Amino acid sequence: MLKPSIDELNTKNFEVAYTENKKGRAVDSIEFTIKYHESTEPQTSATVVAAETSKQLPAAPKPPLGDLHTRVAGRFRKLKLSEAQIERVLTLSEAELTKLMRETYALLKDFETGAKAFDNIAATTMARITSLYPKLYHKLA
Repeated sequence: MLKPSIDELNTKNFEVAYTENKKGRAVDSIEFTIKYHESTEPQTSATVVAAETSKQLPAAPKPPLGDLHTRVAGRFRKLKLSEAQIERVLTLSEAELTKLMRETYALLKDFETGAKAFDNIAATTMARITSLYPKLYHKLA
């Protein structure tokens, strides 16, 4: 499970290794060794192509989020919403976002504490949002 992430970091300027500490057959803890070193080797053709592509297609700068917007985005990331869904929710006014924060607090608390089992927390959250603000996701006839 850790291998793909460690392989990706090892392709960058990191050297990551880990050791599983076992008690019996079960893994009790994991010890990581992480080293960072300056890149002295030439770029591979794949990195050069990726760098050139990023120069050709600059990402549109996003405006900085206010404190309320940052809190709303953080909450909905915890509730497993996608970035596109979060961006759409952030189009609401500050009063609507404040109401939405109040309405989703209990949902987040139940999810994080495990007090209630959710099959799909993102779908449950979206159902709550659409019931409060149907204008966000109007149905196509």
